[in-house]
Amino acid sequence: MSEQMDEMLKDELDHVKDVNNPRLVIKNDEDADDVLRILKALDAKDQDNKKVADHNVAAVDAWLSRKQAETQSDREYYTNLIKSYFASKRSSDPKYRLDVPNGRVSTRKNPAGLNYVDDLVLKTLTEQGADEFIRTKHEIDKKSLKKEGRFANGKFILPTGEIVDGVTEKPSTTTIKIDIN
Repeated sequence: MSEQMDEMLKDELDHVKDVNNPRLVIKNDEDADDVLRILKALDAKDQDNKKVADHNVAAVDAWLSRKQAETQSDREYYTNLIKSYFASKRSSDPKYRLDVPNGRVSTRKNPAGLNYVDDLVLKTLTEQGADEFIRTKHEIDKKSLKKEGRFANGKFILPTGEIVDGVTEKPSTTTIKIDIN
């Protein structure tokens, strides 16, 4: 942002203090334009603050990554020491568990199972006609339902005359949108 723009924004933000003034009332388009200019200045200030924060976040993330990399080799060394000790104890006592004040070491048995390459399995099952192993997702085609049906007496009716439960009318709403140039 240019230095001249910074000065203009600072000047505008000085006027923001008037916002807390209960006497501030928009009486005409010029007053509204002034308030929009203040909103624009506040947006610019937020963007500047975000840039500073992003820079600091990036610096902190880089520092943390560097520190974690420094401890990773030590972590691997000590983890392997514990695993070796635990394995040697387990070889003499298959039910051995290490449970000390600073932690526990035990084993977990993962059941055998299957790994899937979903796209390939789906293609193969489809080609073989094994549809009983293929699940189909059912969902409402809201666009065509809205196009074909209509409301009558508070009920949603299909062209065949059948009533569809669970459909209600949503009234239109109007919102005020502020665009700042």
